Amino acid sequence: MQYGGSIAAIKRRTAIGSWAAMVGAMILARVTDDPALSGEVLDQTHAWLETQRRDRGQNKTRNRSTKVGRPAC
Repeated sequence: MQYGGSIAAIKRRTAIGSWAAMVGAMILARVTDDPALSGEVLDQTHAWLETQRRDRGQNKTRNRSTKVGRPAC
């Protein structure tokens, strides 16, 4: 797997990954007959997406000092 890339590529990867998580969560939530599990799947996916969004925001400043193409530590 290649890390880094252009800003457009990173934004595209983020959008596709987020969309896949949301669609997957909707499918899993609808396929179960347990309302509690359905809600948990949606809630946990939402929480995970929010964590990803916050982490990207925090990394913007930190990543400016790293080389493009190398993962931030």
